[in-house]
Amino acid sequence: MTPTASPTSQPTDAPTTASPTFAPTASGVPSQAPTGIIDTILPCIQAVPGKDSNGSIIITVDIHYSNLDPDTRDYVDNCERDDDPHCPITDLTPLPSDWFGIYPCSARDPWPLASSPSFNFQPMAWAYTCYTGNCRRAENATSDTTIVFADDTAPLFGTEGYFHQPVSTLPPGCYTVLLNRIEGWSAPPYYNICAGNDFVIE
Repeated sequence: MTPTASPTSQPTDAPTTASPTFAPTASGVPSQAPTGIIDTILPCIQAVPGKDSNGSIIITVDIHYSNLDPDTRDYVDNCERDDDPHCPITDLTPLPSDWFGIYPCSARDPWPLASSPSFNFQPMAWAYTCYTGNCRRAENATSDTTIVFADDTAPLFGTEGYFHQPVSTLPPGCYTVLLNRIEGWSAPPYYNICAGNDFVIE
């Protein structure tokens, strides 16, 4: 769901482009719940942090959007252009190129201007919903699945490079998960299918 030097009219194979990277913050996170899910679990996508047998950070991501209701879905209205016919998304039919991204909670704040949309930069880690690789041109979409997002199984294009990093190295703080789509003018921000929960990594 090779960084490009400037926005393009057609999406690239991987959701990457030159954008600032924000450090996660734990601002507003209840002190009595330093780990795990913070707010209400949503049906479309949810993420739960944990650790593997070696003590490395992993994130279990549940995705269920095969019959997503456009009238009741919780999504980020991050359209950057008023004349963009693709945003917000109206056809929620799952696509093979749909992907999920892990963002710091601070990404909700418009940057660098108050008029900028939320999540206007790259996720810290991401993968297509199929998870196993670049499934953008696959025949079938993956709309209902549970993924254990971990360094030893995640595709390298979503956890390496200038903008992304391995799951095990995510700094402590508050994060959120988004289910996104590559479509329209260019990105970021990427068009949001639905917004997931906030969670904390210690």
